[in-house]
Amino acid sequence: MGHKKRLSRIRFPRIKPYITFIITTLIVYLILSTVVVSKKYNLQVGEIAKFDIKAPRDVEDKVATQKSIEEELKHVQETYTYDANIRKGALDNINKLFELVKKINSENPPYNPSSEDDNEKIKSEQEKINGIKLKKLKEESVIKNLSTENYGLLLSLNETGLNSLNEEIVDCMNNLYDTTPIYENKPQDIVSAQGYITAFFNNTSYAKNVKDLAMAIGYSQTKATYFVDHEKTEEARQNITKNVTPVIYKKDQTIIAEGQPITESQIELLNDLGLLGNDKSTGIYMNLVLLLVVAGVLGLQWRYIKEKRRDIYEDNSKVILINLLTVLTVVLARISILISPYVIPFACISILLSVLIDSKTSVTIGILNVIFISFIVKFSVDLTLIAMVNAVIVPMVLKRVQQRNDILYSSLLIGAINVVFTGAMGYFLSTNVTSIINKAMLTGISAIVSGILAIGILPVLENIFDVLTNIKLLELANPN
Repeated sequence: MGHKKRLSRIRFPRIKPYITFIITTLIVYLILSTVVVSKKYNLQVGEIAKFDIKAPRDVEDKVATQKSIEEELKHVQETYTYDANIRKGALDNINKLFELVKKINSENPPYNPSSEDDNEKIKSEQEKINGIKLKKLKEESVIKNLSTENYGLLLSLNETGLNSLNEEIVDCMNNLYDTTPIYENKPQDIVSAQGYITAFFNNTSYAKNVKDLAMAIGYSQTKATYFVDHEKTEEARQNITKNVTPVIYKKDQTIIAEGQPITESQIELLNDLGLLGNDKSTGIYMNLVLLLVVAGVLGLQWRYIKEKRRDIYEDNSKVILINLLTVLTVVLARISILISPYVIPFACISILLSVLIDSKTSVTIGILNVIFISFIVKFSVDLTLIAMVNAVIVPMVLKRVQQRNDILYSSLLIGAINVVFTGAMGYFLSTNVTSIINKAMLTGISAIVSGILAIGILPVLENIFDVLTNIKLLELANPN
């Protein structure tokens, strides 16, 4: 009587769950790091590139973006606010000056000579009075920048002349502020306003020295009425900065072209991407993040098994089996991507999980494993969705499987679903019909490959882990 040689069951020692978790985490992390952690380059500004360097992910060209912002800011006009108090203050100063002159003149009347005074004494006394008046006017005047001659001329005018000149100057300044905007930090506006005052008094009938006096008073009260509103101007600048579209290098877009000199902005881009050999911090950060993601995903798998499937959690061999299949997911994806990402056997591990464990566990573990696959395919939307669909549909398709050959037939159905799904999704992502058809056919082939691999791997795992599957029971019950 002949007998078949079979693989003997490996008796796994009772391993602490956390040890299995750590080993699985490290293996998955090491495999994914070969894809996620990019090659480093030692390059200098001005060096001629010997090969093309493409962006491993979307990255902002900060130098180019900053140049765009600076260019837009050049066209930002400063926001000005009108200050009506400047005009009011100027007119008040002019009126106060003339009121003061009248007051000083009334308090210090001309010297009244007696019959005994000679001309020299009269002249001397009058000069004393004029000196007192001039000194007082200079001290009390709100307009300080007039010449001594102009102050003296003001004091020499009679009340009628003072009133007339006061009215003319006020009229001139009112017209000036009504018609001429004067902006802060624009000296040409002051010059233009003073030109208006000059023209105004040149057209009057006053004596030249009086015209000069009126102009001097007008000039002294010519001030900016529009001032920069720094808050509103800064707000406008901030809005411009926010609205500038960042310059983005898309994933797989060429950053540095072969044969071209390397620029400072390109070096900055490589530094932001962590592709420079002298930048170790970014590489450490990426490795740490990757390790945390792997540990997080595996932690979710373990939490699900512990809380929802306690029977599996307490079976050491099944825990190791699930972790082995997770590692196998990453290994198959990493090897297949060397040929084409579309031939990754997305359904293989889900088939094995459904047969060796159960359908519910297969869906949960399969969906979480899609995260690892997405790292390997560089977060390609269509490939990630295909992997997700396979993780969900495989347990449903395998419900009627009664023998191993049925797995292959089921994989044909899964392949047909893959072809339709990939083709439909490709219609929204691309207009290249040939490319869409090729990708759809490859995902169909990947399903068939998944079935073949599953049929080949299944008996090995059944014997090593001594798993009694429904397929095996049906085969044993079949006398043929």
